[in-house]
Amino acid sequence: MKLFCAILTLMLCAAPRASAQRLVSLLPSNTEILYAIGAGPLMGVSRFCDYPPEASSVEKIGDLLHPNLERISQLRPDIVFAGEWKSPPTTERIRKMGIPVFAVPEATSLGALLNNITLIGEAVGKRQQARACAEEIKKAVASLKLPPETQRPLVYVEVDSPHWTTGGDSYISDLVEQAGGRNIFAEEKKAYFSASWESIVAKKPDVILVLSRNASNLAKLPLAEKIPAVRAGRILRPQNADIYLRPSPRVKLAILELHGLLNGKKQ
Repeated sequence: MKLFCAILTLMLCAAPRASAQRLVSLLPSNTEILYAIGAGPLMGVSRFCDYPPEASSVEKIGDLLHPNLERISQLRPDIVFAGEWKSPPTTERIRKMGIPVFAVPEATSLGALLNNITLIGEAVGKRQQARACAEEIKKAVASLKLPPETQRPLVYVEVDSPHWTTGGDSYISDLVEQAGGRNIFAEEKKAYFSASWESIVAKKPDVILVLSRNASNLAKLPLAEKIPAVRAGRILRPQNADIYLRPSPRVKLAILELHGLLNGKKQ
């Protein structure tokens, strides 16, 4: 299946598709990329697609796992953008309807995201715009002044409750590294997993980054006083967690914001 999806991706990306005007996106990250490179307006998006603001007015066609196949067919899209790692049943059902599907590879790092931006740009005939978008992100990240690795703060990321976090082979872990932090669970090979509270305490993070919308008050949990981040009041709750959670061009905002927070800038 992975080889099949890879071949289809290469076929779609072999040359710019200037005729690809009718586009549907089943993932918020893909929607953000498409609009950022000037490929909008789209014909249909998932019910979770709320950025940029223009996406809110686009017709909602379900979501990645439960798309409205009848409505997608009626929209007659040139390409439906899905996720290679999340939606094999969905993509196969749409392909059987005779509709081309671009199964975007999973972005497990900043580099993978930049590659996806380029691939999507080539698929819709926006190659130059996509390369410019990727280059802008690279320049912003490269401009940051990072301390030596041994001096970087240890970061615990609360992705979801209770204590779902990120291992080293994940997009968010790489984001932390790009911003100048060190993920306390970087040695874990799982992308996402549920950590015990005791293991978090033992790792002694200097900073806690809370991305969960339903996170409990970590500072009031047992043994919390042993955590340097709690003692220093460095529990960071970004105003917009989506810029961290979605692999999209807004990664630039996330890395710049996190870099500032890691270096003492107030929220």
